[in-house]
Amino acid sequence: MLKRKQRIISPRMSQRKGRKPTLQELVDQAGLDVIGHRIRRLRTRQNYSIRDLADVAQVSKNTLLRLEQGHPTHLSTIVAVCKALKVKTSSVVGSETPQSSIRAVHRFSDYCWMDMNNFLGNGQDVPLDPALVAENKLGSEVTPFSNMKARFSDGAFNPNIILLTQPTPRRSHRGDEFVWVVSGKLKVVFDDQEIVLEEEEACMFWAAEMHHYEPANEGESVKVLCIIIDPFPGQPVRLHIGKAKPTDEEE
Repeated sequence: MLKRKQRIISPRMSQRKGRKPTLQELVDQAGLDVIGHRIRRLRTRQNYSIRDLADVAQVSKNTLLRLEQGHPTHLSTIVAVCKALKVKTSSVVGSETPQSSIRAVHRFSDYCWMDMNNFLGNGQDVPLDPALVAENKLGSEVTPFSNMKARFSDGAFNPNIILLTQPTPRRSHRGDEFVWVVSGKLKVVFDDQEIVLEEEEACMFWAAEMHHYEPANEGESVKVLCIIIDPFPGQPVRLHIGKAKPTDEEE
C-alpha cells in the first residue's frame, strides 16, 4: 500500500471562504516566520533545548531548527512539535493564539503604586493612594514605584516605574538591571562607583552587585524606568538588603 505523500508548506495563501480553514490554510495565513518564532518562544519558556524537544517530538534536530527558522516543512512536523509542547496546533498557527501570550499592554489605569523603601513582595504589601502619588503628598520617606503590565507573566522582562525624591535602600538580587531616566537627574550608586545619568540617559548592570538609586541633586525628584531581566522567571526573587553606604564623615 502506497503511503500518502506529505504535503510541503508553500508561501501561498488560500482565498477560500465559507468554511473552516484547513491547517494548511492557517499556516499559509500566519506565515512560516511567525510560526517558527512562536515555537521557539514556547520551547525556551519550557526550558527545552533544540535536541531535547526534537527527541520528544520524534523529529530530527535539523528539522526542528529549520522549522524555528521559518523554512518549509511538513505539516506533520508542526503537529508533532505542538503535541510535544502540549499546546493546541491551532494556538500556534492560527488566530486562536491568546493575545495575552503575544502582547502585553500597560494602561495608565494599571498603575499600582507601592513604597519601594518598605516593599516585601509577599502579596501583603498595601498599595499607596494613587491620588497622593499624583499630587506628591506622601512625604520624603516614601519612594513610589509600580510594576508595569507591559510584560509576560512567565517572561524574563520585568519593567517598573520609580518616582525618586530620596535614596532607595541598598539591595542586590539575581539578573541584569537596566535603568533609563525619564525626567530629572539620577545617581546610580555601587560600592565602588557612582554613575550620574542625565535625562534620557541609561545604564545597565549586574543586579547581584549591591546598588541603590538616588536623585543626583538633593531636593529634586527623578522619574526612571527600571527593567529587571530575570534569568529564572516564575521563581521567587530573593532581595538582599544592605546597610546604608557610609558617608565620608562617618568613615
